[in-house]
Amino acid sequence: MKNKILILIFFSLKLQIFSQEYSYFDGNEEKKIYLQKDYLVDFSKTSTITKNIDPKANFIKQIGIAKIYKISNPNVKNQIQKGILTKNLKNKDKVSEVFTSSPGGGPKIAFPGNIIIAFKENISKNDIENFLNKRQLNVVRTQTILNKEYYIIESPAGLASLELANQLRTLPEVEYSKPDMWIEISKR
Repeated sequence: MKNKILILIFFSLKLQIFSQEYSYFDGNEEKKIYLQKDYLVDFSKTSTITKNIDPKANFIKQIGIAKIYKISNPNVKNQIQKGILTKNLKNKDKVSEVFTSSPGGGPKIAFPGNIIIAFKENISKNDIENFLNKRQLNVVRTQTILNKEYYIIESPAGLASLELANQLRTLPEVEYSKPDMWIEISKR
């Protein structure tokens, strides 16, 4: 029994070491997600960016526009682990690292690009426009939900989207900032 407990503890520690932890915020609730260095999700419409990054990447499946690949190139995996792969891509290259909600796995989560942002009640339309212009943020569209206006802001895909959403969230004008997310859903 003691050996089984030690094995479980070792396995749990191993998962934490190999799954880098990141966070995003859903309102004020911090959500932890874990990087899976062996996968990329390609959201490109016309070409397969992932195959240009790693020609030997194995196509796993396609769900809608999302194409999931298992990466085979150790250098690409290393760039994913360091958080630099998708940051070095062009803004139009819609490829995201893959995350899960626990270190051991779960549904795949990716960031196709764009950030959903809402401003505090006391911020005027003019102040919002100045805020966006000062930071060179482009509005893709706005959406009103329950009398609250949300701005969909253009951003690169992947980790850059997550980091920008988290940075914007800390600013005094911002009430809500979250990267647009794709979550794998499987049938039961």
